[in-house]
Amino acid sequence: MPRDDPDYAATMRRFSLEACAAPVEMLRLCAGTTELLERLLPDVSPLLVSDLGCAAAACRAAIDCASMNVWVNTRTLRGDAQAQELERRVREIREDCLPRIEAVSTAVRGKLVN
Repeated sequence: MPRDDPDYAATMRRFSLEACAAPVEMLRLCAGTTELLERLLPDVSPLLVSDLGCAAAACRAAIDCASMNVWVNTRTLRGDAQAQELERRVREIREDCLPRIEAVSTAVRGKLVN
């Protein structure tokens, strides 16, 4: 689409916001995965504890990757209320989940080293 098209700005805004849908859904799923890992941790079998640790590492990576995908799509939309709401949701999930995921990872390492 040529930049001088009268619909360029609105179209790019719509596409940028739509591109955030999948990574925001991934963040929602990661929040659920975080909760599941925490629930499984106390009773995890010694044979499966490393799987829990791997899941925590994958969840942390997915949170980082999904966050970056939202940020790259909202960075040109400064001041846009919908973009700001998406960025707020990303921050909220990161602030909630990343410390919890790290706690699971630390506990798994403790179970494996001892």
